Amino acid sequence: MPTFDNVLVTGSQTINQDLQVNGNQTVLGSFQVNGNETIDGNFNVNGSETVDGNFNVNGSQTVDGNFNVNGSETVAGNFNVNGSQTVGTHLGVLGEASVGGSMTVAHRTNMTGVPTAPGAGAVSGLPVLFYAAAVPNQPGVIVKGTDGQSYVLFVDLTSGAPTLAIHLA
Repeated sequence: MPTFDNVLVTGSQTINQDLQVNGNQTVLGSFQVNGNETIDGNFNVNGSETVDGNFNVNGSQTVDGNFNVNGSETVAGNFNVNGSQTVGTHLGVLGEASVGGSMTVAHRTNMTGVPTAPGAGAVSGLPVLFYAAAVPNQPGVIVKGTDGQSYVLFVDLTSGAPTLAIHLA
């Protein structure tokens, strides 16, 4: 197998077998791989990159420009967005989602869990039922009170009529 210190290709070159580069490689034009490509170090693209199949990153990925996914994307670790993120159809979160600032909902927020009234002890005669007892993991809207405590706001139908109810979270 021949060994070269430098190779300069000024036209087209086709390699019908494997190409292994143990040092750095700079491509000033297009670089097309019709099979698999494995990169054990960094892979920097200063222009655009199109991947027609799967694109797996086992470490970290930083995108300084736009990152467009026309199909599905699965992130097994953390997904941090320092700018804006638009999801055109559906965003599913199987764990918790934290928002450090404000969250604006243009239409409405739906909770699929069914709340449970904590039982007896509701203070009636108020426009909102207050339960002194709490139900752990109660579905509803969590709001902070002026006392700094978190409260769960939900709709109670135990009386037969929908009534707003609240208890400590």
